[in-house]
Amino acid sequence: MEKKYFISLQDKAESPALLTAICDCLATMNHMTYDILDRAHQRTCLAILFGHCSHDESTVRAAAVRALAIYSAFEHEDPVFLADVADMLVKCAHDPVPLVRGKAAWSLGNLSDTLVSHQESGTDIDLFSLLNACLHCCEDSEKIRSNAVRPLGIFLKLLTAAHVTEETYRVAVGQSVVLLTRLAGSGTNMKIKWNACYALGEYTL
Repeated sequence: MEKKYFISLQDKAESPALLTAICDCLATMNHMTYDILDRAHQRTCLAILFGHCSHDESTVRAAAVRALAIYSAFEHEDPVFLADVADMLVKCAHDPVPLVRGKAAWSLGNLSDTLVSHQESGTDIDLFSLLNACLHCCEDSEKIRSNAVRPLGIFLKLLTAAHVTEETYRVAVGQSVVLLTRLAGSGTNMKIKWNACYALGEYTL
């Protein structure tokens, strides 16, 4: 779809179904295609997704937060953008609608992969809030929990010595390790058990 036509379609869209489809369409864009866009159109894509993360309709919010996390890999050199994405994922992880919380939990995994691969860009990230968002999702349904367990271990891995000198971080780390140990050794959901083992491995490496 031609770039200008797509942006025009977004400007005129009112139907939640159409807005959801636009976010889903943006989520299919790969890194190479994104790089071809001029900076103005790239920023428009990001603005669309950020704006729709707060839409009144839950299906729009869910689609937008998922796409936004995908774009974190495209903009991995921008620490301010990554910090804004992290804040939005934390917000959506506490959304009253399970669909949105589920997409936020999945998106935390995408963001964690970006941050661990580009740690120099994560200096402005609020890791404490990300840890607590994962912990919150891990107390949710099995489907949501299965996606939140793995990034919990990666966020633990990203903590520095300076972080763990703070009492709030030490408490969060303790809660995380207890939770991951429990999930790895109990229950019947193999995805949760596997991801919990993976998370513990990431933390201890």
